[in-house]
Parts: sequence; structure tokens; C-alpha cells
Amino acid sequence: MGRVSLLLFSLLLINTFGSAQEKPEDQFRIEPGRTAEDYYNIGNWYSKREQHYRAIAYYKAAIDKKEEYVQAWINLGASYRAVERFEDAITAYQKAIDIGSEEHFVYLNLGNALVAANRLREATIPFRTYITLEPYDPDGYVNLGITLFRLQDYSQAAETFEILLIIEKDNAYFRFQTARCYALLKETEKTVLHLREALSLDPKIRFALLQDSDFRNFRRSQSYRSLMAEFEPDQP
Repeated sequence: MGRVSLLLFSLLLINTFGSAQEKPEDQFRIEPGRTAEDYYNIGNWYSKREQHYRAIAYYKAAIDKKEEYVQAWINLGASYRAVERFEDAITAYQKAIDIGSEEHFVYLNLGNALVAANRLREATIPFRTYITLEPYDPDGYVNLGITLFRLQDYSQAAETFEILLIIEKDNAYFRFQTARCYALLKETEKTVLHLREALSLDPKIRFALLQDSDFRNFRRSQSYRSLMAEFEPDQP
């Protein structure tokens, strides 16, 4: 769920568009004499066409010209993520933050890169920062909640999803995720509460509930049987 700021311009590209074959960015010849903005715009042009190593080469050229070019660092991070060089993406996003990026979504992107690099505990920090800066955007809560769940911090994950449901109260999937946390915490009453809401919003949740191993213990309870009786499919 990350966003990338791409400002695309119409450019006259001289001898820069070649084969779509990707190769490491240091193998591309960068024509001299252009401004940092020129290189940045060319990088965006290639990024839009998913030629990410070419984009990386031009973003780096822009940064060489103007080290504190925040947008170039952000888009460099996005291109590194696209080619699964997550540690490089983390470095680029962190640099954008360090030099004073005013784009709040860079924290979301940094968190996503940290998750991709399996640095889950660290990822919670930029996700929490993003939530502080954008408290009405569900993306921050979704990413933080899922990350906390993967860390098996079910209590904090449930708390995060509960806040998310204030914003997205009619989302069956988020209700189901919240119920999953409570099932693992063995809080039966809250599990039933959120599953009842989820099933009311989307009866197909029933099939996920029947198969999801996280609800194994809950399915042994009388509360589960009573809930299923409430939502028994209509017989033909």
C-alpha cells in the first residue's frame, strides 16, 4: 500500500531511449551538461515505463548535481523498491526524511521498504509517525496493524485495527482481521462481536472463517456454533 510522487514532463530525449533490457544502473551512459531537474525528469520518464535501473541512474545523476533534492531521493527509493533492492530503498527514503521532506507518505514508503527487508520491528516506527501526521488515512493503520500481527503482538494489532474501524467501520475484511487478533488472544466476546459485524457486511466471510487456522480454537467453542447458527445459509 505505498505511494510515489511522479511529476512527469514532456522531454526531448537524445540517445537515451534504448533497449528495454534492464541492467545495473552504473552501465548506463548519462549525457553530461543537464541540470538536476533534467535528470530527475528523465528518471521519472523511465520509471513510468518501468525501466527502473535507467530511472535509478538518472535519479542518482540528479542527486550528484543537487544532493538535497528531496523528490529525487524519494523516487530513487521507489525505483529501488521496484527492483527489490530494499536496503538501498530504505537508505534513500531515510535520506529524504533527514534532509527535511515535507511529504508525509515517505514515512509510509519507508515502513513498507523495512517490511520488505524483513525489518518488521523497525517498520512500526515510520508507520506510527505516518499515523501521527495523517490520522485520518487508513493506510497507516492497515500497515501498522498487519506488521504488528506478523510480530505476533496481537494486543497492539487489535488496538490498531480498532482505531482503523472508526474510519472504515463498514469494511468486512478489517472486521475479520480484528476478530482474528481477538481469537488469538482468546477474547471470545470481542471475537464474536467483530465476526458478527463482518458476516453481516459480507456473508462470504463464513468460508474464510471455516478455513482460517487462527480461529481453530475459537471454532471449538459454543460461541462459534451459536454465531454460525445466526448466519446459517438459506436452504433452497
